[in-house]
Amino acid sequence: MVHKNGKVQNLLLLLVLTLLSSCATTHRFSRKEQKELGQMVRANPVFSNIHSGFALYDPETREWLYQLDAQKYYTPASNTKLFTLFAFLTVCGDQMPAIRYADVAEGRILQGTGNPLLLHPELPQDTNIWAGLLQTRRPLWYSTANFEDQRLGPGWSWSDFGYGYQAEVSPLPVYGNLIHVEADTNRTGFSVFPPYYRTSFRYEPDLDNRSGVRFEREEFANRFIYNRAAEGDRYFQRYIPIFDMVDEAPVLLSDTLRRTVSDWPEARELPADFRTVYTETPDTMLRLFMHSSDNFLAEQLLLCVSAELFDGRLNAGDAIDSVKTAYLSDLPDEPRWVDGSGLSRYNLFTPRSVVRLLEKMQKDFGLERLLPLLPAGGVRGTIKSWYPGPDGEPYVFAKTGTLSNKHALSGYLRTRRGRVLIFSFMHNNYLGSSNQTKVEMQKVLEYVYANY
Repeated sequence: MVHKNGKVQNLLLLLVLTLLSSCATTHRFSRKEQKELGQMVRANPVFSNIHSGFALYDPETREWLYQLDAQKYYTPASNTKLFTLFAFLTVCGDQMPAIRYADVAEGRILQGTGNPLLLHPELPQDTNIWAGLLQTRRPLWYSTANFEDQRLGPGWSWSDFGYGYQAEVSPLPVYGNLIHVEADTNRTGFSVFPPYYRTSFRYEPDLDNRSGVRFEREEFANRFIYNRAAEGDRYFQRYIPIFDMVDEAPVLLSDTLRRTVSDWPEARELPADFRTVYTETPDTMLRLFMHSSDNFLAEQLLLCVSAELFDGRLNAGDAIDSVKTAYLSDLPDEPRWVDGSGLSRYNLFTPRSVVRLLEKMQKDFGLERLLPLLPAGGVRGTIKSWYPGPDGEPYVFAKTGTLSNKHALSGYLRTRRGRVLIFSFMHNNYLGSSNQTKVEMQKVLEYVYANY
């Protein structure tokens, strides 16, 4: 009997030591720290004057550490790209659809899959795919019958058609759907890439020179004007969206390949046996997408998801609905998610749903995979100038989102004790710059880093 009691006592002692050890490594905010954090967030004079939401979560203990209006909806801006990244990694993963083709009596028909890599100046090229597809000497055709979207997303600002951050959406992107204009090395003019469009630029003497170098594109044509400053002695580079990339793709392919690529007539029947060719997903693409918050890549990757889900059919809205139903039905609040990039003001998310999404991503893909893809405070990407680590090592890995009067920051925070927390900050309807909001967010995140 004594022997049995000794065993029980030893087991109880082991249990107590285990619990004590667990408590030693699992820090929680004290009442004093909770109050101080509340003062920094709820009573913040900057946050209280606008629409602000904040959610802080510990995925290890599955506890909400702090919430301020985290159940309310906000315009997320480029935080939407977190949802697009989740969809792409879940559906496509390490292999992405590159191109579709079918051989018929008239030749070889090509269809796009949304893949953004072709001739993109900043991304690696899978030349084997194109060498294999184009080795045929038979006529080449191009079909857009599988593309069921518009060139601009729902809720985008149509007046921004000439700015590089709003490249058009297309089934078969070429050159990133952008024209790159750069000052010549001798500073006497500028070069145009792809050179196909060089003859479409003309000097306009009435275009204002006071604001420096200016280029403007006609809204519905690939015709461009520039001012006198563009021929000056200062260095510059500009990116201008190509109009109507749905129809421009075969023109550019013909010019680049030195082979005619003709439009497949809409009235002519298409074969049912299109084949999809795949390529490896380059991490350089995913890093460019997230670090630079690249809107073009976001929209095209969402089309890749659609191609994979619907056997080549390209419809971003249907892809979003499918991903929400299959993978995101358990979010606390159903997101209103309408595009891949967050350019649309129709998007509406709650901070606590963004946190849950980030928790899913951590479980599904692991932090070793995710953290290199995200901007890092003080080190890289869109938060290179913000949220620096005290010892030079980043502690914030997060995606920004900014539209006029809207700013968001959501991601992972590694504390001084080595814990990894998930947070989402969303701010809407402030006036002027987002800098004041960022200053206050930085104070909050530094406090959480030091005290948890």
